[in-house]
Amino acid sequence: QGCDIPDIDIVVQYKLCNDLPTFIQRGGRAARKDTHTGLAVLLLEPWVKEKSQGEIEKLLEEGKTKKRKR
Repeated sequence: QGCDIPDIDIVVQYKLCNDLPTFIQRGGRAARKDTHTGLAVLLLEPWVKEKSQGEIEKLLEEGKTKKRKR
């Protein structure tokens, strides 16, 4: 599942994940503690964005309705 490195502030993803849980898992590494905020960035080439626009919007909308488990 990856490395558990403390004090990560920024996670940059350069490829669109296949599902929301994977995206959240990767991006969540930027904020490992309740009191710590972080930034997750997704970089996409224009052709990937155009091809996947609907999927990206669906994942973002789905993410708004998910409740974070503690």
